[in-house]
Amino acid sequence: MRLSWLIAGACLTAATPISATDDEFEQFSANYMQEFEQFSMSYMDEFEQYQQQYLAALDQYRGTVLSNWDDGALSDNKAYVSYSDDQNIRTQVDFDQQQVVISVVHEPGQTPSPQQIQQQLDKLTQLTVAQAAANDPIESTKGSVSASQQAVVPSLNQASKSDLDKMFALATVATRERHYDKARLATLEKQIEQQEQASAIALEQQLADNQQDGELRQAQARITQRAKQRQTKLAQEYAKRINDPAKKQITSYTISLPKDKLEQQVQPYLADAVTQAEKWQIDLSLVLAIMRAESSFNPMARSHIPAFGLMQIVPASAGLDVNQTLFNIKQKPSSTQLYQAPYNTQIGSAYLHILNSRYLKGITNPKSRRYCVIAAYNTGAGNVAKAFNSDHSRSVKKALTAINNMQPDEVYQHLLGNLPYSETQNYLAKVTKYDREFQQLRL
Repeated sequence: MRLSWLIAGACLTAATPISATDDEFEQFSANYMQEFEQFSMSYMDEFEQYQQQYLAALDQYRGTVLSNWDDGALSDNKAYVSYSDDQNIRTQVDFDQQQVVISVVHEPGQTPSPQQIQQQLDKLTQLTVAQAAANDPIESTKGSVSASQQAVVPSLNQASKSDLDKMFALATVATRERHYDKARLATLEKQIEQQEQASAIALEQQLADNQQDGELRQAQARITQRAKQRQTKLAQEYAKRINDPAKKQITSYTISLPKDKLEQQVQPYLADAVTQAEKWQIDLSLVLAIMRAESSFNPMARSHIPAFGLMQIVPASAGLDVNQTLFNIKQKPSSTQLYQAPYNTQIGSAYLHILNSRYLKGITNPKSRRYCVIAAYNTGAGNVAKAFNSDHSRSVKKALTAINNMQPDEVYQHLLGNLPYSETQNYLAKVTKYDREFQQLRL
């Protein structure tokens, strides 16, 4: 995030003695930059604490889920997962695969009735974003319910009763033994690694341009240690259940959602995307491409950075940056706000505007700048600059000469080969592909 540098520049200009000599100015600048580096580190510590608190709440809830479910499935950016109050029934919506899986934990031989599953499907059909946000088990949103009555699964909400009956009749039914085994534990431990890698990427965005990799290496070491601690605690909790005396079973109904074309998938969010793209002078195709890559149009999307909603906004990073830079609001948005599609689209589009017209405005070729904006949306402008600077600094200004001396295709290939994280390299390729697909649609 470069918001801290905007603040620093303004403060430096305001506080510099007008009549200062060169020596006095150099001393003032040195003192100021030392103070600012301390401020920047303080902010990074605050962000790291925010991540840690969220992940602690996540782990606590997953521990509750593991008391009944051997795989410990939770919501992420492409899937919405909810459990009944007694933890015996689970509903999963996979927005990427466009399917719903409703599962029940039960005693051997006592399989759930089709009516019980149908009842859960009916509830999902009527579920709104407001209801889902109010019942969020990880983020404390009770008493702060969003006003959004938008359906969590629009294709279900808009389906006729006969269409729902057909979907249900074609469901695939499977029953398996509940089995706490080492393979499932390994999968959960891998998820923690991925969560912490995403945390590291998000944390690096908080570094100011002049900060060295020493601070980052220290933060990454803490993240690595935190990952090991979380994995150890998970393994201890899981070990208690490996010899499962209950020997229960899990029956799942897999229901395919209507295979909507891309135009139909974006329809519930198109009007907001058009409005915000025009307001912030960002191409509609790019807004929709990022939305698709980030969430597959899951309004309840969450990743464990943490980030929320259709365009996966990190409240304490991009969310705060937009609020302070454009709206003069000194606090980060809440997850409840970010689950509302209109608000989320506004913040995501506004952040693209900041990247395009402020942080990366010195890139002269619009196509080259577009590639860099896409990468920066995932990893920050500083990491984009780092890919071009031979000394690996995060200075965008320093990187401009190299970028502007390249053709757009060269910039794209250079980013793919030199961005610090493979996740961002894959993200750039995916969003670029989606961007081109949306450009070809008549929306």
